[in-house]
Amino acid sequence: MPKRPISHNKLAVELSRCLEDNELEEFKDLIGAALEVEYDLNHQYNEDSGHKTLLQLAIDEDDHDTTEYIETLLKNGASAKYVNSVTKTTPLHSAAEDGNLHDISLLLKYPDNKADVNAANDNGLTAVHILMVLLLDSAHLQNLSKENRPTKISDETLEKNIEEVLDCLSLIIKQKDLKLDFDKELGCKSERLLNKSSYKKLTTMTPLQILCSFQSWNAKQISITLHRKLADTIKTLLLKGADPNATAAKNTVAGSQAGSTPPVLLAAIRGYYLAIDVFKMVTNTNFLVENKFQQNILHIVLKAGYYNKILVHGDESGYVNENTIYTLFNKNNGFIHTSMKLMINRIDSYGNTPLHYAKHYPNQEIAKFLLRNGGKVDRNPQGSVNVHPRTLEEYFFEECIKTSGEDVDDEEFTITILFDQFVKSEVPHNIPIDQIQQKAQELDNAFEEEKKSKSGGKTKKGRVDTKRLELFAYNDKYRPLLKHPVVGSFLEMELNNLKRGYIIDFIVYLLYVAVLYVFLGERFNGLKNRFVTRYSVYDVPGLDYSITISSIAIAAVTFILIVREFWQLFKLKRS
Repeated sequence: MPKRPISHNKLAVELSRCLEDNELEEFKDLIGAALEVEYDLNHQYNEDSGHKTLLQLAIDEDDHDTTEYIETLLKNGASAKYVNSVTKTTPLHSAAEDGNLHDISLLLKYPDNKADVNAANDNGLTAVHILMVLLLDSAHLQNLSKENRPTKISDETLEKNIEEVLDCLSLIIKQKDLKLDFDKELGCKSERLLNKSSYKKLTTMTPLQILCSFQSWNAKQISITLHRKLADTIKTLLLKGADPNATAAKNTVAGSQAGSTPPVLLAAIRGYYLAIDVFKMVTNTNFLVENKFQQNILHIVLKAGYYNKILVHGDESGYVNENTIYTLFNKNNGFIHTSMKLMINRIDSYGNTPLHYAKHYPNQEIAKFLLRNGGKVDRNPQGSVNVHPRTLEEYFFEECIKTSGEDVDDEEFTITILFDQFVKSEVPHNIPIDQIQQKAQELDNAFEEEKKSKSGGKTKKGRVDTKRLELFAYNDKYRPLLKHPVVGSFLEMELNNLKRGYIIDFIVYLLYVAVLYVFLGERFNGLKNRFVTRYSVYDVPGLDYSITISSIAIAAVTFILIVREFWQLFKLKRS
């Protein structure tokens, strides 16, 4: 008798059982049987299974790897776009809720059965919304001790989960069919969900604002790995066309209400210096923004570093905000570098300059850095000087006293003392911020023109400073640096140049000796007609002298050697 076909109800039960028990081969056989009886693989299970489809159940399965189950379903008719009639969700929503990069990748893998990245559930949430909420919730767990976290999850595992969420966001944002206004708040239709702070942020911040402030203002610093992931995700969003200056709250002063602080300030407050570097690559990012306390980005970074990091998490935690300051002053963007130098002595509504906040840092190198970049000694209305006396003393002896040599008994020995840090700033502290922007642009343009005129439009070729490296060999402290790969590569490059020059010199001087030998052989009777053959070009009348090929050759080679020596002297002076 022919084998009786399996019923649809039986198939539903058996497929679910095989998925739960990890019986892959039997599962594949049942899929084949399902195709024979035209079983709908998008069948929704009952309330006990949350009305989910088999694909959603496979995505939600946590006890074992379901990669092959998901691929088998997608290849055999389970729709990646299917909208559950009860939960109003798609498989992509399920994968986003778990922050599972692998599952999301599978749902976007097949062009003819690809998940809809724009699909929204009945609360108006797309996969991007869900991942943003998951990011915020995970960051909230970072502020709790391991014992107080719901699943006692470790810090390392939590960071890896956040990294995966960022990877998921980057993957979805890169999809060409994504339709999302990145310059507006994401939104949420459910009043019930808005009671949670993470969902509330969806209605008050743009995606870029959320990324730049996913941690709370006083959270501890993130690892460098997670920091890089965050910077990459922000870069992906900016490349997609997000406005780096857009805020959910329009036409408001930064920090005056929820959603009014620009993304770059949010990132700076938290010490996301790699993210700041990404913003510097986007030409229209506005770094010249002040909050309601008339504090610019320098005030904000240094103040947050002390009050939000050092006082809360210890002395070492302030380094991320210090690195943010160094990034802002980095010369990889001339306009921003100039802007920061023009704003360095600006006072806030409390009468404080950025140096007033740097004064409290345990590592006073940041205060010295600001002094080197134009910071001035100042006093606020409360009478507090912005530089610690000991820091000022150290800076004065390190940076402000310059000698003309090492021999104090030399009659020409001089000492120059610089008082720049005490001189009044050239830029008034109350100048409007837009005038600073205009002045910075003018100075930057002038600098570029001067640089262009000096180089004559050409870029000077770099060379290895072997004289300075030579000193390393005589200093026990610096000798190990000679083994550094970068220094080693410089030395190897110089050695190759020397080898090439030596070979050329050897050939030229060998040629010179050979020509000289022939020339002398022609001039002395003892060698005439014995060792060399004489080739006369011109006999001088009245003189026993002939111009020969060898005499012309010796003159030419001698001229070349003289010109070569002058050329080397010229190059030495230029370098």
